[in-house]
Amino acid sequence: MAGLSAARDRGRVGGRPSSLTAAKKRQANKMRGDGVSMTEIAEVLNVALSALYRNLQ
Repeated sequence: MAGLSAARDRGRVGGRPSSLTAAKKRQANKMRGDGVSMTEIAEVLNVALSALYRNLQ
């Protein structure tokens, strides 16, 4: 636990990187505003549908 705490103090963050980057979020929001379905957005951006629903609320 001390090692994890020290790593966090140095700015390191553990875990898997997000599949939805900031650019993909902007594009998904724009597509959603244009009336594109969530399934189509997921296919275009090559991300899971659950990732879209989790990040676009």
